[in-house]
Amino acid sequence: MKKETFFLKTKKILPVILILLLGAYCSKGLFTYHFFSTHDGDHHLARSYDAVKTLSEGHFPLRWAGSLNYFCGIPIFNFFYPLFYYLIFLINLLVGDIIFSLKIVYVLSFTLAPLFFYLWLKRETKNTIASLSGAILYLFVPYRFLLVFVRSSPEFMAYTVLPVFLYLLSIFFEKVKKKERNAAYLFGFLTSLSGAALITAHQLIAFLLFPIIFLWFVIKTWQAKVYKQKVNFLWLIFLTAASIVGLSAFFWGPVFLEKGEVKIGELEIISYWQHFPSLKQLIHSPWGYFYSAPGIENDGMSFSLGYAQWAVLGLSGIWLVIKAVKTGLLKTVRENFGVLFFFLISVLALFLMLEQSRFIWELFVSLQEVQFPWRFLGVTSFTVAALGGFWLTQIGNKKIAYALAILISFLAIYGNRNHLLPQPLAEPERYEDFERLHPHRYSTTTLGDDILNREAKKACYFDDPFLLVNKEKIENKLNRGNTFGEVYFKWPQQETAVTINLNLEYFPGIYKIKINGEEIKKISNFSGRIALEEVNLKEGENAISWQIVQSPIERFFNGVSLGFLVFWLILIPIYEIKRKV
Repeated sequence: MKKETFFLKTKKILPVILILLLGAYCSKGLFTYHFFSTHDGDHHLARSYDAVKTLSEGHFPLRWAGSLNYFCGIPIFNFFYPLFYYLIFLINLLVGDIIFSLKIVYVLSFTLAPLFFYLWLKRETKNTIASLSGAILYLFVPYRFLLVFVRSSPEFMAYTVLPVFLYLLSIFFEKVKKKERNAAYLFGFLTSLSGAALITAHQLIAFLLFPIIFLWFVIKTWQAKVYKQKVNFLWLIFLTAASIVGLSAFFWGPVFLEKGEVKIGELEIISYWQHFPSLKQLIHSPWGYFYSAPGIENDGMSFSLGYAQWAVLGLSGIWLVIKAVKTGLLKTVRENFGVLFFFLISVLALFLMLEQSRFIWELFVSLQEVQFPWRFLGVTSFTVAALGGFWLTQIGNKKIAYALAILISFLAIYGNRNHLLPQPLAEPERYEDFERLHPHRYSTTTLGDDILNREAKKACYFDDPFLLVNKEKIENKLNRGNTFGEVYFKWPQQETAVTINLNLEYFPGIYKIKINGEEIKKISNFSGRIALEEVNLKEGENAISWQIVQSPIERFFNGVSLGFLVFWLILIPIYEIKRKV
């Protein structure tokens, strides 16, 4: 009995160990250099330095980047995937090195993403080999390595959180189906938290994944047969879904309602219709570290779906056709719903990457915010891996299923063997003291400076005068942090109704400004910078202080998220007490 128990425990833990080892293997390139060359790595590193300092000053939730835009500041964290920078901050507290913290986040993505994908598939299919093969497919896909080693895009964060969310969602519906109320409440809360994390990980990817998640949520609700149970479980499912939106409201609310204050969306920096890959590129395109060029002739990066992924898609498609011919279409759908679901979504995602789908992009204008149609490669990285797991589970002959699982896993690993190394830096010495030596440390870190105020004519720079009084440059002494500061200057006589311009980026409702201790109520926008009109100065030394606070819109949505959090934290203990009584 003891031997059998040991064998079963070993059998359960071996796939986990293998996945972690494969994740470590994929991470080895991260430590080849102190840092490495990518499309956006410099910008994310600059934002990380700012986020660490800003959060250290107590600015939470993270919204304002005070050191970027050459210390004029910009609301970059208000609009772009803050989860990534929260993680950098937390890890930096332990290791004290921002570049190393960034590498640890990458390592976590290479290990946790396939691990939780395996755990999710295992709960759904009850098949260890199929789940392991699906996890390997999810890890070894060209687009994952392109996100890290070529683009350095936080999109990878969304595809790391996604399987965590699906795993918790699976447990939640299992508890609902078994009518385990207390556990259902707990996992409903955890599912909501992970869903909110997915939205803050990358809003564009969450937007692409939303239809799939919504459909899967409906499917799980139906499979749990909640419609046959009492209303309170339906209420719990609704609360869980609503809490995903509510807990992330602090982020998406200002994204929608304050977007008009900056240039995002006004400037067409990237035209989506110029970045449709060809079918040939999706089947095979050489690995490269350059950019996606307009058209298909000069592309410098790979848009390959992956050899193993194509094999799964092709073989599962043939298998579905044979099944439909043998057993009939309705029976095939009923008995192989998971396979059909992920097969059809994979095919649709592939179609949306081709130029033939342009009419859909023109019909659904919101799709155009994705900018690059090949971003759907991330969706197929998920759906094809899920397809592989569900399909292998349905193959009746275990020997054939095992052989296919081994073949597909080998093809996935072998096909990505040359994708695991980054490019060296052209000027590595700049990263020895990134804050002092790198030219992008204090830039806007966006293409086209589209995060500036909508009235700004250009970005700031170090040699811009910080203080103007009646349009004249005034000598001053400046002390500042990322979210606060003071400027001292002398004025020859007492004067009323002067106009003061500060070289700080304008954003409504976030500045608390005082002159000589008296708060200024009227703060104007002068070409995207702060203007204080009709203010009083005294003779001699004057002081202007400022503090970055949350805008009224931001405070409202902070309250919404906090309200949902407090509701859950009260609800779960109360229900536990009732259950014990």
